[in-house]
Amino acid sequence: MAAMRTRTIVTGATSGIGYELATQLAIAGVHVIAIGRQPERLEALTTLSTRIEPVAADLTDRDAVLDLVGTLTARYDDIDGLINNAGVQHDRRFDDGTYGPAEIQEELAVNLTAPLLLAHALLPVLRRQPSATIVNVTSGLGYVPKRTAAVYSASKAGLRLFTDALRVQTRGTPVRVVEAVMPRV
Repeated sequence: MAAMRTRTIVTGATSGIGYELATQLAIAGVHVIAIGRQPERLEALTTLSTRIEPVAADLTDRDAVLDLVGTLTARYDDIDGLINNAGVQHDRRFDDGTYGPAEIQEELAVNLTAPLLLAHALLPVLRRQPSATIVNVTSGLGYVPKRTAAVYSASKAGLRLFTDALRVQTRGTPVRVVEAVMPRV
């Protein structure tokens, strides 16, 4: 039987899959660091369980992500889970005149860059635990792209391949790396 998680970070915790992950983990007794962009939605999570700690963060900002990890690892030495769940999809064709560099950057930052930065910064802490897990939430669109979500699909494919590579690199350590492929939600 797998060891019970002590403290898990969940990105994108204020809606959808992330909300359910955060609440179900808290119900199961895990202390959850719930990361999201909207402070009022994060605060609403705390009414569900005292095991949920809300943390507002902008995952599109590289320095903010690194500062976040620094703050959390200074405060907690028992982080043994990271669920990279946050995602952004602009449902428009790549050649749509209303889709441009800002949307491309946002999708890549949230869907690919932030998970890589979080995993990289947290690996030293995770390796010190008896057992730790990184879960990268991808999508079926990382396998079969959607015609109105080229960058989203590419970012999820990149996260899928990163997950495979990190799994190989962490073999023999306490860190387990898992891909959770989500169907249409």
